[in-house]
This record gives sequence, C-alpha cells and structure tokens, in this order.
Amino acid sequence: MPSKDHAGSRHGPAMRCETCGNDMQRRKTTFARPYRYDLCGLDNAFLVGITVYECAECDTVVPEIPNVPELNQVIAEQIAKKPTLLTGQEIRFLRNRAGLAAKTFAALLDVTPAHLSRVENGHTVSLGGAADKLARVAVAEGNQVRTLLERLARTRLKAAARPPEMTFRRTRRWERFDEAA
Repeated sequence: MPSKDHAGSRHGPAMRCETCGNDMQRRKTTFARPYRYDLCGLDNAFLVGITVYECAECDTVVPEIPNVPELNQVIAEQIAKKPTLLTGQEIRFLRNRAGLAAKTFAALLDVTPAHLSRVENGHTVSLGGAADKLARVAVAEGNQVRTLLERLARTRLKAAARPPEMTFRRTRRWERFDEAA
C-alpha cells in the first residue's frame, strides 16, 4: 500500500507510490471514468464515487474502497438476480464469496470438479440450467437451503472418497447381504 505523505495538498495528504516513489494524483471516480474493480475477479464490475490514487510515472492505481464486504455482498446479489446463465467468473466470485472450496461446490452442484473448473476458467460456457440455479441458491446469505446443500455436499464427498462396502452371500444364488436386514 503506498504511503501517505504529510506534506498534503488541497485534497488532503499526498500519497507516494510504493512502486516508483513518485507522488500520486488523487481523483474521484465518475461514470465517465470509473474504477474497474478487477480485484473481485470480475471483468465487468466498475465503481463510481470512490477515491483512487494514480501514479503518472508507473500507472499504479490504488483505490480507497469503503466497506468491501458490503460491496461484495451487493455484487453477489446482483449476480444472483441476473436473468441469463452465470459466467465462469461470476460462478467463481459466488463460490469464493460463500467460502466454498471448488471440490465442495462441485459436489454441492452435482457436477465434477473438472467440469466446474472448465466453466470457471471459461473453457465451457456454463454449468447448465439446473446447476446454474442451484449455484445461485447455494450461495445465498442466511439461507437454510445452503446449510442443507452443504451437508449433502459433504456426504457426497465422503461417499466418493470411500465407496460403500457391499457384502454378498451365496444361498441358492448370489445376493447382497446386509447385516442390518
């Protein structure tokens, strides 16, 4: 993070670029010149009304983004409401926002981790309709459905890690034998 210089300016303290040491210019972002919020992993998220510091020498840009968790929640809500299928970047954003590992999220959606990876990396267009809807529900804040889905995903992961044992016995013919039965 670039350091603030106490020499100041009419807009407050100046900021020095940690990359090259030069003074950075402060500006408020506008609709005409927004800040591209690529730190969230999305190519299409832009911020207006925040302060950014820009270095004319090395092109370093440092944003001042207040309440990042709230911003990310608003972005997640807007992504979940969109009428078209989610993009790979949007799926990764929602998964990361929910704090789910890719393997767990794939199990939750009933897709393979490889398929989820192909979608998130843009090699496959989408998850498909049902998994897309389930992804939106699975990452919803404060949702009991998510708890249920996470429990189901953990169960699926455990089952995949250790296939169930099957015991067979021979009476008149071979049949499955379960001691509980």
